[in-house]
Amino acid sequence: MSSPSNELVSYISTGLAAGKTPDALRAELKTVGWADADVEAAFVAPAATPVRTEPNSKTTSLISWKPIVIAIGAVVIVGAAAAVFLFLRNSKLNSSPGLANTPPENIPAVNAAVDSSGGKAKDDAKINDLDLMVYSANVPATQNAYFDEATLNGVTDKSDVSPNGDILKQLSGADPWNQAFVDDIVNKNGLFITNFADAVKRPGFQVPEYSDPRSFGSTASEIKFDQLDRLTEIIALEGLSSAKKGDVPDGAAEALAVALYGQKMADSQIGASGYLVGLSIKKTGLETLMKILAFAKPSSDLAGQLDGSLVAFDDTSSSLAISFKISYWIDRNKLTGIINDPAKYYPDIAPEKFNDLYFFEPNKTINLMGDDVRAAAALAVGPCREFTDPVISDADLAALQKMDTENGFGKLYASSLQTGWAAPLNARCADTTLVASVRNALAPFIKGK
Repeated sequence: MSSPSNELVSYISTGLAAGKTPDALRAELKTVGWADADVEAAFVAPAATPVRTEPNSKTTSLISWKPIVIAIGAVVIVGAAAAVFLFLRNSKLNSSPGLANTPPENIPAVNAAVDSSGGKAKDDAKINDLDLMVYSANVPATQNAYFDEATLNGVTDKSDVSPNGDILKQLSGADPWNQAFVDDIVNKNGLFITNFADAVKRPGFQVPEYSDPRSFGSTASEIKFDQLDRLTEIIALEGLSSAKKGDVPDGAAEALAVALYGQKMADSQIGASGYLVGLSIKKTGLETLMKILAFAKPSSDLAGQLDGSLVAFDDTSSSLAISFKISYWIDRNKLTGIINDPAKYYPDIAPEKFNDLYFFEPNKTINLMGDDVRAAAALAVGPCREFTDPVISDADLAALQKMDTENGFGKLYASSLQTGWAAPLNARCADTTLVASVRNALAPFIKGK
């Protein structure tokens, strides 16, 4: 029997530490193409046996957070999330024909299109986007930290104590600290906070609408995370409150739990807008931890545990590249809808122009989109720098909107999708900087540093 893959051994070790059964792991690995012999060899390798640390059980007014994050070790939890998505996404999954999506056929409307320009325009013969393919990522409900809208229905930031209070101002220190206001908000959301504490222990995150790329459509890009964003702000506020009351370990663990949840979200298969929400949630947790460190001195052991957890907060560049590809497939499917019913989306453009290859070349448009996404994905894994969205001049925009130029609509549609790419690219770099800042703030408290 050959030596087992280190990557395979690491995946199994992480899965066992996260609570998965050997049979469940075997089934996952077999599904994505690993041979039974390789899997069994990895199971008997020494590193495949995880070391489990039993947490201490100190309770707070609502939840004991330290067992959830610090005593267990966020390295294990974040590592599990990263292993599930990055390992399956970048390893055998990409070579497994059983899970690969069959690319949609070239847009059928092309065959019916008429070129009235005397042969000046010619659509591309085919669509080239196999390298942009994304794959189904099905995280079992018992392993998924995702909250749906129904589960979050009722999250509130309204307080009877201080109706004009603002959670973000409380977190930032812009408003005087009002403990009664904080307690009121936390108590009103007790059930949601409990549900969050359970969810953050789960190793994966997957929005169901993004699990199967073949189902991407207009609804997938409209998923809203407003209530989730608000809940994590409330939980961070509770963590800050715990630290102010003297329980620094629990407060720090609560802030870290919020950051951990955001990390899971950003590391999952999700579109660019969801990626931004994940990093925003992570930022809320990390900035809360920074505020706690500003007025409280953690013990050397606690500082070391927190720092060890932050080591696992890997750069989200590869996830961002995937999110751009997912956004591409969403927009590609939308374009199919536009072709089938242009009047629904663009009532001001004459329908016959959509059937004229001079004004609109569908395959060429999709290939333009693909080139743009490839460029964005390359920037996502490149060095950090300041990005700005491309700007279309008013004259060019007016001409494209009139569809007076060759493939005018296609150029307009493809270029418009670039707007908004700068935000996630810049957020990724800001996230990396923030993690480093928190670790620098912890360093003076760690013995030996």
